[in-house]
Amino acid sequence: MPSVLDSLEKARSGLAVSQVNTSVVGSNIANASDPNYKRRVLNQEEAPTMERSVGQVGNGAKAVSITRVHNEYVFKRFRDLKDELEFNGFQQETLREISKLFPDVDEKGLQKNIAEYFKAWQTFSASPADNPPKIALAGNAVTLTEHLNDLRNTLNKMQEQLNHEIKDFVHEVNEIGTRIAEINVEISVIEADQYNHANRLRDERDKLELSLKELTGANIIKSGVKTRNDIHRKMADYGQHYSVEIGGYPFVSGPYFNKLLVHNESNVNGTMNTIFFERKDKTQVDITDRISGGKIGALVKMRGSKFDTDKAESANGTIKDFINHLDAFANTLIQVTNNVYAKSATNNMQSLSMGKDTTLVAKQYTETIKSLYLNDYIGLEPRKGEMIINNYDVNGRAFDQVKIFINPEKDSLKDIVDKINTAFEDGNYNAEAKFEGGKLVLLANNKLGRDKTVSSSLIKADSSLITNAFGLVGAKHISTIEGTGKEIPFNFNSGSFDINLFDQKGKVLATRTITIDKQSEDPLYSTIN
Repeated sequence: MPSVLDSLEKARSGLAVSQVNTSVVGSNIANASDPNYKRRVLNQEEAPTMERSVGQVGNGAKAVSITRVHNEYVFKRFRDLKDELEFNGFQQETLREISKLFPDVDEKGLQKNIAEYFKAWQTFSASPADNPPKIALAGNAVTLTEHLNDLRNTLNKMQEQLNHEIKDFVHEVNEIGTRIAEINVEISVIEADQYNHANRLRDERDKLELSLKELTGANIIKSGVKTRNDIHRKMADYGQHYSVEIGGYPFVSGPYFNKLLVHNESNVNGTMNTIFFERKDKTQVDITDRISGGKIGALVKMRGSKFDTDKAESANGTIKDFINHLDAFANTLIQVTNNVYAKSATNNMQSLSMGKDTTLVAKQYTETIKSLYLNDYIGLEPRKGEMIINNYDVNGRAFDQVKIFINPEKDSLKDIVDKINTAFEDGNYNAEAKFEGGKLVLLANNKLGRDKTVSSSLIKADSSLITNAFGLVGAKHISTIEGTGKEIPFNFNSGSFDINLFDQKGKVLATRTITIDKQSEDPLYSTIN
């Protein structure tokens, strides 16, 4: 027969359960401000009953387990939103920095430089023969191209900064992966007893999952998730199988963790950090462009995923697209301005008249240069010597040259043209020489299908004097003053001098080098450095 003590013991069991529940509620209140904490509930049930002659008699209450109120399906949707938020937010932040380089204000920045440049063009078009408009145009072109170069350098620095961040982010990802694998081991030990739940560890793992999702957009897979409507209608938790994939490769699988590696593609001028996954057989796979979510995915999209070793820079990416547009604009600007401002960088260079008769019949085209001189078709006697032709890029910079030897006693005009074209072909340049209408013509021709693009060609030096004889490079005797026939009243030596063009701050905008050979002629050609 139940005693009074039995009744008190049953009441005590109820108080003990209530005490545990009070602790659970108190813990919930204490952690209410922690966004990573999941509310706990106490699961209690009736204590084992006692059999009596009248039937089963209650034996009090007992606390069975403490579970967290967590719905994995809702949490997954939240993780995915965090991925999108970080991906879009990182891109937006980077693009906002880029947009500051291109202010939508006419009175400042690039728009102001472009407006002043085209205004200079208008002034030049009104008086193209005057030097001041040419100088003003060149000055505005230099200012604009310097601004474009500054913008390009700034964009390159942004790429470099993003490149450094990749290494730091991957280091953080590996730390998270290591800890998740450790937590998985600890959870399996604690939950070996079906009544024990590693609630704190699961909260910590959820927090790490969010961070991993924000960084990489990782695919987190949990199978065997159980719903417990008997405890809470929103509860779906405690899956048994756990894995994380990054770029389609297993980053964490239960207690196992596969570290991501960062390699540095580089040459002497640039570097790019790339992300690799190492398989069990130690082979490594580049997964840089397979990470399409989170901060790293956005970073790769902005910086680029491929490295151009020849140019020592990113081969793709959003910032690279901006740089390509700037380069295309700047190259067009430079080429057009150089073609107007400096005949030494034209893409179609023609000689002046050939002497008394500029119309050559086929026979004269194949006659030796010596015979043309003797027959008075040219007014200056050529000599044996070397012709040097510089090839220029779209920026007006000489990047290579070809040389041919000329013997006026043996070579004809046709021979000279053939020698130049053979040199262009051997060097794989998209350029050619022609002799048309009494004029020797050097021009760029991309239709030739060769590897090396040439914007222009210039006969830089010619000891044979062929170019002087045919007026390709103007020549004046320097013993007399032009237009007077009077002797120069002082002595001078052979040599060269520079003519510099300065802006208002004293910065050199352009330089022309004039070379004088007292024993022969004063070449009028010059180069812009």
